[in-house]
Amino acid sequence: LIERYYSGENMSALLNDYDLDVPAVRLFSLLPATYVTSDKDECEFCSVHLIAQRKSRTAVKLSPTDFYCPKCGHKPFVDDCGCARCTQKRNDEIKRRRELIYDAFKPSDTPAKFDAITFRDKVYLGILSKTVMDDSGLIGPLHIYRSAGRISPTKEYTHVILSRLIEGKLIRVNPETELCMFNCQSPNFPYDFNMDYVEYLLDVDEEEIEDSLKILDDGDYYNPKTDVKGASELWKELAVEECLEYLTYHTKD
Repeated sequence: LIERYYSGENMSALLNDYDLDVPAVRLFSLLPATYVTSDKDECEFCSVHLIAQRKSRTAVKLSPTDFYCPKCGHKPFVDDCGCARCTQKRNDEIKRRRELIYDAFKPSDTPAKFDAITFRDKVYLGILSKTVMDDSGLIGPLHIYRSAGRISPTKEYTHVILSRLIEGKLIRVNPETELCMFNCQSPNFPYDFNMDYVEYLLDVDEEEIEDSLKILDDGDYYNPKTDVKGASELWKELAVEECLEYLTYHTKD
């Protein structure tokens, strides 16, 4: 029957010859599944040959994604196979990655004291406080705030600011950030992430967070006796970045 069906014989003749009570367009659904005979295409979990339900002779040919394990339903040629074991593997991998993120971005064992932070870093934190930080010390994600205000004249300098604060353990990536914001395939995971799309947390002494945020908001941290040189250097850097921004704007096509 299988051979005659796929060779194109008349459907009515086939139904009559085999005494089949089924609409001609559904005849293919009565045909037994086809098997993959190669051992290399066995189910990795059950070690049984894969099968695929036959299609109508007018349909496209079977493709690898049509084959599945008759025992557990595993589809080895489908990236998002929904069988129980693949689902468990994905869940285990998500848990493993999340644990790595939590370990990498846990609170500092020696959180910074506000008075010990350099003037430059206080300015950087102050900018974050006024633009992308809420009352709890949660920062970003930056792309959401872009229309409301910028951290610095250029994206590159903004990343310089964030990198310095991260390396100085003054802010850290929020480990609750969505996993898709990290490059999970990177050998540098979880430190390879999209700086504009992850959230950050202020990582200063918990007992000082409220007072620190108030000082940052007020901008009351400049000491004319010790911060003149640092302020001058910072002003020059920002002036250069503003010039670069102006130049970029006027040279766009």
